[in-house]
Amino acid sequence: MKKQEIIIIGTGMYSIGSGTNKYGTILPSIGEWIKKKQYDVNLIFVGTQGIKNNEIRKKINSYVELSGVKFNFSIFPEDNVEDKNAYSKVLDKVKNPLAILIAVPDHLHYEIALSSLNHGFPCQIVKPLTPNFREAKILANKSIKDKIFTGVEFHKRLDKANRILKDEYQSGKIGKLLYSVVEYSQRRSIPEKIFKNWANKTNIFQYLGIHYIDILFNITNAIPKKILAVGQKSSLYEKGITDFDSITCQVIWELPNKSEFTQIFALNWIDSNESPTMSNQTIKIIGTKARIESDQSNRGIKIYGQGMPYETPNPYFCYPYKNYLGKYEWSGYGIESIIQFLDDCEDLALNKVKLEELEKNRPTFDKSLWSSAVVEGCNKSLSLNSEWVDIKEIFDQTDE
Repeated sequence: MKKQEIIIIGTGMYSIGSGTNKYGTILPSIGEWIKKKQYDVNLIFVGTQGIKNNEIRKKINSYVELSGVKFNFSIFPEDNVEDKNAYSKVLDKVKNPLAILIAVPDHLHYEIALSSLNHGFPCQIVKPLTPNFREAKILANKSIKDKIFTGVEFHKRLDKANRILKDEYQSGKIGKLLYSVVEYSQRRSIPEKIFKNWANKTNIFQYLGIHYIDILFNITNAIPKKILAVGQKSSLYEKGITDFDSITCQVIWELPNKSEFTQIFALNWIDSNESPTMSNQTIKIIGTKARIESDQSNRGIKIYGQGMPYETPNPYFCYPYKNYLGKYEWSGYGIESIIQFLDDCEDLALNKVKLEELEKNRPTFDKSLWSSAVVEGCNKSLSLNSEWVDIKEIFDQTDE
């Protein structure tokens, strides 16, 4: 079997399911990739607080027992050692990893991604690329100059509901696009518990809403021109956790034919923790000939009973199913997104595909620049008491 090394920087909820009774998205994705490839894989998990290593080991070993997937793994920094630069030391030490997967708080994206690129390693980062456009541009330019494959983990591109949206829109059935409406919210446990230590360095738009900027960009090939954002401060602000309970905003887009449409967002992350779904999300696209509506929090499954919480799970994102051997396997578009990146990295290493071909239809750093410009525009509008901000001016900033 081939030997491969994969580095996971970040040991939180998305990586291994920390703070939950699940296993995150990255760990199960790598597990499914290992089963498919049958490779001898070494995983390196990098955090900052070695005091949590036993908890991390327990989580990983529990996943191994449930899934039956075999791999070697190590954790940095060492037990009981706190080291915010552990990732840098690991990157200096490894020789030729297949990929770096980065799942850390938003404000750390730039420094860790830049370090990965400086080492010449392909890397995928959770969204947003960076909340600062200048930093995003530096990363994109570096990846292009040095011909390094990169990705932003915009998994909603692979959601079958969104793929239908894209096909229906591009078929011309909708006519002239007039406007789109996005409602997206999550349980308050995300800012109050899971992200409590860094919730004040992000907001609900750059953490969640940015997915639907990327979706509209991917579906329409339009360019976001300007944004106006309004933030509401209440319960989270009073607890000193973060500034905004909710954000509403408008984004004006320009299509390739120079016509415009409006995208409207209504976002919050203060849904009840008793909400039957982790994310409530709907998107509507309205044109002169037709409309498309997708309720992506209603996946057709309801679970309830005596002494049980009412649940409406999403089996299409990252969900475990028991196979005929009695072991669990995970599937969904969240899994596919990471597997796709690992497959792409391997194909590039084996010269099975050219970098230029992948860059045409993958959310690389360069293809994700507009999303970072929109995040910066949103944050700027919020700081200016909801003034309109020209996104194109942000995007057209001169390089460093």
